[in-house]
Parts: sequence; C-alpha cells; structure tokens
Amino acid sequence: MAVISWKLWKDICCVVFSNKISTPNQLLHRINKFISDSKSVCMSNPQYTRKALNIKWLPPPVDVVKLNTDESFCHVTKKGGYGLIFQNFAGTHLASACKYYQVASGPKQLECLAVLESLKFAIRWKFKMIDIEVDYQALAREIQGEESDVPWESRGIVDDIKFLLPSFDLWSCKHTNRQANKCADSLAKHGIKEGISDTWFGKPPSFFLNNIQHDCAY
Repeated sequence: MAVISWKLWKDICCVVFSNKISTPNQLLHRINKFISDSKSVCMSNPQYTRKALNIKWLPPPVDVVKLNTDESFCHVTKKGGYGLIFQNFAGTHLASACKYYQVASGPKQLECLAVLESLKFAIRWKFKMIDIEVDYQALAREIQGEESDVPWESRGIVDDIKFLLPSFDLWSCKHTNRQANKCADSLAKHGIKEGISDTWFGKPPSFFLNNIQHDCAY
C-alpha cells in the first residue's frame, strides 16, 4: 500500500510540475515493475547466503606467511587494543600478539598501529614473504597505493608502514571480512578483557585454539 501511495504521489508531481500525464495502465505497469524489482533485490539467494555464511580464512602460498590483524575498541571507556597473528600455508600458528591501551585514540588508528607493529615483528622474526589481511578497507587501499579516506592523524603511521614494506622480498595487502579474521579479532578482544599485552611464538594460546582449528579446516 505504501508503494502504491508513493507512486501515485510521484505521478501527481509529474502532472503538476512537468505536465506529464500517465494513463492508469502506465501507472499500474510502473508500480508492478517497481514491486518486481524490489523483490528481486530483497529476495535471498540461498546459494549466495550459504557462501556468505561460510566465509573462511584462506591459506597463503607455500613459503609465504599470512598476517591477519584486527582492533578492538570501547567507545565508552576508550580502552582499546589490537591483535595480530602469523600463519603458514597449513594454517599453523607461527606467532601472535595482543596489545592493550588503557586509553586509545580510536579504531582506525588502532588498525593502522596493528599493521605497523606486525611488520616490525615480521622483520624481527625474519619473515621474508608476507601476505597482509586487514578488515579496514581504507587502510588496505592506502597500502596498495590507492586513494583512501584514512584520517590525517593516522597518515604518519601509514607512512611508516610503507617505509617498512621494502624490507620484504614479497608482500601483498588486501581487505578481508571479519568472519575470515577471527583469530586476530579474538586476540584483540582478549587484550582488552584481560588488560594485558602479550606475545606468543610457536605454540598458540589456549583461548583461541578453536579459531586456529577453524582456519585449518579451510
């Protein structure tokens, strides 16, 4: 009923302002077409829905290390932090860390800091080829050399990221969905919940073993 009323109102506007008169059949055709188009957009495609729900972490090529980062931020308390994890082509945990800030500047800056500190870790741990995944699309675009809306206060951090990238023999960076970024998300939330910063090398911490196993089941 709302659609019909809106279409009638729009038709009246055309008569008043443009002197365009539609026949009842023309108006009915437009209403039916609008409803049909709306249904085709809103109707869920089962195959697409299953695919969206099954978004998973994908392994890097052999000899390439995948880095996933994520932030966590509380807008009420201003507490924040980030998580980072390095995994190989088999999904094996190589190293991970969480960083906690009692007062953080905001989620976007935390996303940038996560990548910067991850690259420093990667250089220290002598990872030579790295595949970076972040769920902050603007940052991924900026690292790739494309235009983005990364805020000015984080530009200095991004410049530091770009300065470190030539240290690697091979690198790539792309945006990923949070569903494929569960390990880093879990690490970031753990840091805030426990109020700690920590690093793990080799054996992963027990609190996100399920996420590691989920990644290995790609």
